[in-house]
Amino acid sequence: MTTSLFNWADAKRLTGGTPVPGTAAHSVRDITLVTDDSRCVAPGALFVAIRGELTDGHRFLTQALAAGAGAVCVSTPPSPDVLAQCVELKVPCLQVADTLAAFHALAREHRDRQEDLLVVAVTGSCGKTSSKEMIAAVLEEAWPDQVLKTEGNTNNHFGVPRNLLRLTSRHCAAILELGSNHPGEIASLTALVSPDIGVVCNIGRAHLEFFVDTAGVAREKSEILAGTHVHGTAVYPHEAEHVETLSNKAGSRRSFTFGSSSEATVRVDYLGRRNGQFAVRLISGATSEDVEFTWNLGGAHQAMNAAGAAAVGKALGLPLDLIAEGLRK
Repeated sequence: MTTSLFNWADAKRLTGGTPVPGTAAHSVRDITLVTDDSRCVAPGALFVAIRGELTDGHRFLTQALAAGAGAVCVSTPPSPDVLAQCVELKVPCLQVADTLAAFHALAREHRDRQEDLLVVAVTGSCGKTSSKEMIAAVLEEAWPDQVLKTEGNTNNHFGVPRNLLRLTSRHCAAILELGSNHPGEIASLTALVSPDIGVVCNIGRAHLEFFVDTAGVAREKSEILAGTHVHGTAVYPHEAEHVETLSNKAGSRRSFTFGSSSEATVRVDYLGRRNGQFAVRLISGATSEDVEFTWNLGGAHQAMNAAGAAAVGKALGLPLDLIAEGLRK
């Protein structure tokens, strides 16, 4: 059974769009999919034509209509050929001021409708994808087949809404990766996903042409903590450069830290190679639990990413042995 995401009235209200004259008489009973990729269009889909860095979705309206789009969303009036195709196929065309903003509005509404969903948002200078995969593995151990995670590294203002729109009623948790190479992007993406747990996996010397120095990087990445739900949890490295910036942005939120220091909420020891694999020890500062496990990922940096994933698990009350089992996998 195909599930409806929105009805036509929802789409108009959320995007602030106006039906293009000539298509206004047509209506869509249900929108079952929202996509900005014409190759993903299926019957009942709303195709949002977005101008990106490399191409313009308006060029693919004909393909989207031929694939069975139930509605299309544009920021400029369709060409006479496309308009004629819409009329012939009885497909409504919605015109908005900014199709990317419309795409975000629809994605945010879909996320907000998942009332019991746990959202974990992850950022950092490097290791975001590894950290996302590790956190997802830990939560999959607790909730098998109920965890959505960012596909690949689709972590920008195009990819994040795509991932949100993949959510279904079977998901109880979503692990979303947020990327940035310009100031302000993390704040914008965090507002879109509205996380319950915000994670900074590290602060490094990335995109300094835009952030100037690591202090600028810390300010940008810390916005994920500032945008986490006020009753949510901030997770960040105890020994990070400019950790005071992270702590300040976390504010009164519950905070879990990870690192090699005994003062971290979750401490990690990288034990090196053992029997063809690599050994890691995790220690919970609050409960003095500790667990050792081996896995196929070498390097202290990956062990540190594991500690970040473990901190998320501990914030959710999961035992270390279950966390380690997820990481082994």
